[in-house]
Amino acid sequence: MIILIVGMSGSGKTEIGKALTSFLRDRNETVVHLDGDHFRELLEADRAESDYSTEGRKLNAHRIRNFALFLEESGISVVVSSQIIFPEVLATFRAEAKDYFEVFTSADEDTLRSLDYKGLNKSWDLKPSIPLVGRNIDFPKPKFFDLEIRNDFVTPPATYARRILEEVRRVR
Repeated sequence: MIILIVGMSGSGKTEIGKALTSFLRDRNETVVHLDGDHFRELLEADRAESDYSTEGRKLNAHRIRNFALFLEESGISVVVSSQIIFPEVLATFRAEAKDYFEVFTSADEDTLRSLDYKGLNKSWDLKPSIPLVGRNIDFPKPKFFDLEIRNDFVTPPATYARRILEEVRRVR
């Protein structure tokens, strides 16, 4: 099973993914949480500013998809939390995975910019030439997600994770 959590930077993907992974482990499932930022670090790749360009992001999205599909094929469930902005990558995820569920995390844009968890908006304000999704790289809303989580940043991530599990069980 692959559960893909996509959304804007700071929308809660990673925290919801961690909570969801914890719940699945509590059910004795073999599961890996594959976070897009951590995946880049793991590969020791994509350290240049240009690696965050549209082309660099597409390469990383393909790597994440391929690795998640490999893990699923090996009998390991995967929770992916990543900002995948390419409809064709999302489509091949859905087409090639044996068991796939896509979650779109959304939030009020003004709230995301004011919270600025990773400091990306502040960095962009200082240097507007850096590639940043939502600023100078479009974030197209996914078209075929299975569940939308509208993060209010008050509800605990575990509550959203439970909701995802309930919805996965309902559609299986």
